[in-house]
Amino acid sequence: KYAWIVGLEPSKQPKTIKVMGTIFMLWGMFVLPVGVLLHWQYMFELTSYHSLLTMLFWASAGLQYLCWYLTVFSDPGTIVFPDGRLNPDYPGSDLLRVEFEQARLLGELDGKKYCLTCQILKPLRSKHCRITKRCVARFDHFCPWMNNVVARKNYATFILFLSFGQSTAVLYNVLNWSAISALA
Repeated sequence: KYAWIVGLEPSKQPKTIKVMGTIFMLWGMFVLPVGVLLHWQYMFELTSYHSLLTMLFWASAGLQYLCWYLTVFSDPGTIVFPDGRLNPDYPGSDLLRVEFEQARLLGELDGKKYCLTCQILKPLRSKHCRITKRCVARFDHFCPWMNNVVARKNYATFILFLSFGQSTAVLYNVLNWSAISALA
């Protein structure tokens, strides 16, 4: 179901996007936990007297990883799946095809109001993603770091991922500086 995320599904995606997505998925799956493991092995003993900073670092790193996982593996707000099926969880999805058919019969189709690929009336701020080949509600962008669309349902976890990433980096540097100061 999620094979396209790691670039395993053969499709018409540009090869560079599949390679980038695979590299970034490996980053999320291995580098984040390895960084935390290295902190545990080499820095924890030197920085344990900063218990509050250390606990904040661990909490921030854990929440960063959780938000990364939720952003990557959650549905971004799909309206139409790549195989053309409407998402039954999207409110009013059945009416989108009806509106499209009425406009087609009247000859009033235009590419701004209707998705000609999925054959639906596009809701506001929705877009057809050429990379994932699906219409998504409140489309923001396709993120190669996540190898997923950032949209209505995963936008909050994406922003939280960025925020926790910043706080983890700052706390790591503060703990690293204190460990260097303790050795000197």
